[in-house]
Amino acid sequence: MSNNDEDSSHIKYEIELRSLTCTRLGISLKPYTKWLKQFDESQPHFPHYLEYQIASALTKHRTAMIQGGISPAVAYSLCDIYLLKLSHCKDNVASIKLMREAQQVFAEQVENAQKTFQHGSWAQKINFYIEQHLNIPFDLDQLADDLFVNKAHLSRCYKLETGKTIMASTRERRIEVAQIMLAYSDAPIVTISEKLCFASQSHFSKIFKSVVGMTPKEYRRVT
Repeated sequence: MSNNDEDSSHIKYEIELRSLTCTRLGISLKPYTKWLKQFDESQPHFPHYLEYQIASALTKHRTAMIQGGISPAVAYSLCDIYLLKLSHCKDNVASIKLMREAQQVFAEQVENAQKTFQHGSWAQKINFYIEQHLNIPFDLDQLADDLFVNKAHLSRCYKLETGKTIMASTRERRIEVAQIMLAYSDAPIVTISEKLCFASQSHFSKIFKSVVGMTPKEYRRVT
């Protein structure tokens, strides 16, 4: 193997850093484009070499999303979706298209989350907080302390704007993420319930059925 700096089969550090920074800041940019162009059906790379490179890039962008304000649960779920799609790509052209799409989606997710927090109403700011804590337990006292607002005032504002309680919205959002994880991963149901802060698998199943209309096991079977 050569240490030649001109070996273009690897992503150059400055290109990779620029791309990760764009995702973290919520800027839709595609600095990998030039590097990706070299991979076409005629290039004599190792089998699945591009797939390995893109899989590595996706996991790094997952971390950049979290640094940009996306909750770990959502970032991991999005990354898992694109890793699954990548495994189904038939050729380099499809893999390249997927990587470009992933970069765009990841950056847009961060951009929307940051706009919501900076300019949103109390309900939008609370929803942003919920996104950040889908896999981290919290209660209303902690939420109020973190946002420097009286707990009763916060609860009242949220209920007026959304018609729901804060904790009810938290449970519903966790169930939405659970649906993604059930459909696109092989993680055991008990693992999903633990990651999303449910007290037990039975509690998770009960809440899931009340929201979705079927148990997690039934949902996984039909998706």
